[in-house]
Amino acid sequence: MRANEACRPCYQNALGHLAKVWVKVCTFAVCRSAPISPVGSSDCEHMASEPGCRPGGAELSSPAAALRVVIASPSATPLPANPTKPRYTLPRAARLRGNAAFRYLWKFGRLYREGGLVLRAVFFPIALSQPAVKAAFLVRKKLFKRSVKRQRIRRLLREGHRHLRPDWEAVLKGAEAWLLWSWEGPTSPSLRALSSAMQRLFDKAYQAWQKSLSF
Repeated sequence: MRANEACRPCYQNALGHLAKVWVKVCTFAVCRSAPISPVGSSDCEHMASEPGCRPGGAELSSPAAALRVVIASPSATPLPANPTKPRYTLPRAARLRGNAAFRYLWKFGRLYREGGLVLRAVFFPIALSQPAVKAAFLVRKKLFKRSVKRQRIRRLLREGHRHLRPDWEAVLKGAEAWLLWSWEGPTSPSLRALSSAMQRLFDKAYQAWQKSLSF
């Protein structure tokens, strides 16, 4: 009995520590699912319980106090959906695939050319799928016999398109574009010149499509 009475303060301290850890876990779980204000602030009702929980973040005097988490009012400012900058990536879904898509692009796509860069583009007024800009890259074997050069030019085309794609998706505003980029110049281009030429060709194709919509 004396040993149990001597260990009772230790048990109470351990239970109090576990109760405080549980409060933090509950707060984190609610923060992940709904916007709440920090505990103890004026915008959030204090995480209450029995008399063991006191305002101002005081310690729990009773480890058996009932814990509850109060979500902030609907007027609280929610966190932004995507607070980071646009991702300059080229996922698999952003690449044009399938024989039907390429047949449609070759049949109905309009051709634009600047130097050795060639663009064949088709625009749709409503985006049927995401992402809104899909592209493919072509380098003909007749112009570059070695596969190393063809792969390098394809990488340059893909890199230029990857950096420009977020801006193009913002310009489309709900529309969709299928782009086929190809290089037909005698020598390999530089990335800077290629990116600027791609931007000019896309602007030209988009403006021509906008004019075709006006009657």
